[in-house]
Amino acid sequence: AKVNGVAADYADAVAAVAEVEKSGVALVPNFRDITTKRNSEIILAAYFDRNETGSSHYAINALVVLANSVAATNIADLATANNVTNAQSAYQISPLSRSLFDANPTDKRISSTYIWEIQAGKQSAAWIQKYRGTKYPEDRVPDDDVIVYRLADLYLVAAEAYAAQSNSAKSLEYLNKVRQRAGIPNFTGTEKAKLEREILDERGRELFFENKRWYDLHRAHKSGVINVYEYVPNLKGKTTPLYWPVAQSVLAANPKMTQTQGY
Repeated sequence: AKVNGVAADYADAVAAVAEVEKSGVALVPNFRDITTKRNSEIILAAYFDRNETGSSHYAINALVVLANSVAATNIADLATANNVTNAQSAYQISPLSRSLFDANPTDKRISSTYIWEIQAGKQSAAWIQKYRGTKYPEDRVPDDDVIVYRLADLYLVAAEAYAAQSNSAKSLEYLNKVRQRAGIPNFTGTEKAKLEREILDERGRELFFENKRWYDLHRAHKSGVINVYEYVPNLKGKTTPLYWPVAQSVLAANPKMTQTQGY
């Protein structure tokens, strides 16, 4: 193994997950409960009180403005709010993210990940179901704590690290801990490339809307699991570097800074 570099990093990741497992954290039995404050699965989260939300909580963009969807036949099932400071009807789950669930339509996570708004008997919008907030007597407020790390995330980190080490048995053990809660069949493939791709897809299902996906795709691109320029629809045909742009405020404050190539 390398003293410094990728091999050592994988070993460190596996060791870190083992330390977390000793702390007493555990998967919550019901996937819908993962956003419940201070549950057994959460390792680190940003706390939000009812009066601390406002524009600082990104879930506002995924909650549905009642006035925009009032004619929906399933309006009672949608996470609606009256006040536009609590909901924006701006985010939906993408077709690509929805497609990750196609192989297992009985996946228990689906109903807690997105819901179709039904208008005149037709699917009109696929609204995100995570971070639904709390429905108070006067209105819904997006006051869920924002999860930074939870145990299922780390199980999939361990699965990824073990796969990279060509230890398919341990990789499958951790991958399938997550799949079993979701009620989908265990993955059994041991071919390294297919296993790594399945772990990436599983992270897309399990961690949707938890601010992990771009980092996962970037890492998978660097390790050869995917070509991100073919995988991400708005990157197809482009050569934009896979780095964040520099904020205009930073450029204005420091004339020696230059914008990232491609932006």
